Amino acid sequence: MKTSSYEGFTLIECLLVLLIMGIFITIPVIGIQKWREKNKVEMFLSQVERKIQETHQSAIVAGLNTKVSPESSKQSIKFENYFRGTKKYDYLYVEKPLVLKSTETIEFKGESGNIKEIQGIRFVDESRNHEIKYSFQLGSGKVIRYEKDL
Repeated sequence: MKTSSYEGFTLIECLLVLLIMGIFITIPVIGIQKWREKNKVEMFLSQVERKIQETHQSAIVAGLNTKVSPESSKQSIKFENYFRGTKKYDYLYVEKPLVLKSTETIEFKGESGNIKEIQGIRFVDESRNHEIKYSFQLGSGKVIRYEKDL
């Protein structure tokens, strides 16, 4: 009597292995996408903080008034400052998932860097349902970052 012995895997076993491998590959990809989006938001906010500081310091060094002008309709922020005596304008454009919610212009007084009244710039991170607000202190013009969940 002849006995046949086949070595190898059945079609169902191969498909099951491919399915498990597919699951193991897609789970980290989803996590990486969320991390990238959060990292993109943090990098943008870091740029905003740097530009605000640059505008504030420009008012002190140049002795001239400088401005930070959020434009929520255009989703942009205009930074008006001075570099070596020449007025320059820098723009930052807000991209999704962030949304700019502020419209009031912040003006730093020349030489002192002070502001006239308490003001701030407000963003909403739609992906995390999170609010980020930059408030400017009277007297020093320093910026404080507040965050809260909506």
